[in-house]
Amino acid sequence: MTGKNRSSISMIEAAYDRDIADLLQPHGYRRKRKGLIISSSQSRVSTALSIAFTRKDLLVAQASLCVFVPDVSRLISEAFIEMFGDDVMSRSSDLGSPILVRLLYDIMNRDFGMDRNPFSYSVSTLTGVAEKSKLLAGDFLMAAPPFFSKVGTMRAVMTFIREHPASAGTKRDISFLAAAFVSGDEKCIAEGIARSMANDAAPMSRQFASFIERKLTTNQRPGR
Repeated sequence: MTGKNRSSISMIEAAYDRDIADLLQPHGYRRKRKGLIISSSQSRVSTALSIAFTRKDLLVAQASLCVFVPDVSRLISEAFIEMFGDDVMSRSSDLGSPILVRLLYDIMNRDFGMDRNPFSYSVSTLTGVAEKSKLLAGDFLMAAPPFFSKVGTMRAVMTFIREHPASAGTKRDISFLAAAFVSGDEKCIAEGIARSMANDAAPMSRQFASFIERKLTTNQRPGR
């Protein structure tokens, strides 16, 4: 990619990011940082549109619906620092890493029967930004309500992880147990520890379960 092309793609990215924020602002969303538009509602569970921009000969925009639980992210961060000497999770913002992620194009395909693919929201010219940003924003506003309505509380998040483990990624057992501990749900904590200690569980999950057990033993519950 030449310097001229890089400059052009950079301008396209800035315009795309700005247009998406402007289109979603009337619907209760605000720009948190580049590529992250979050709900303006005040809640323990934060919902957002995340866009990963990749600069090639065109601007590839990979959009995802994300669910953040800052209290859960802080607990996982604390555990990872103790376990590994560093937080290997994202610390790029006060939100932490998303606990649930669903690709927008996949939702549109599976749930709405619409023809979308990983490049549906990509754009190669500045004049094409308006059309693509409207497409992405429209799809998001269609997909967001049915998905986010299922994960608006801590209990709902845990239920969704249990029923749709792929949405929580490779750290699903850790995320479930962390959410259970933060919520103080004794039954789900026990379930989470059992899942994390199972023979087929990842070593990292077993280490995290041990971390939670130590907290329980020393009565380090949320709010105490």
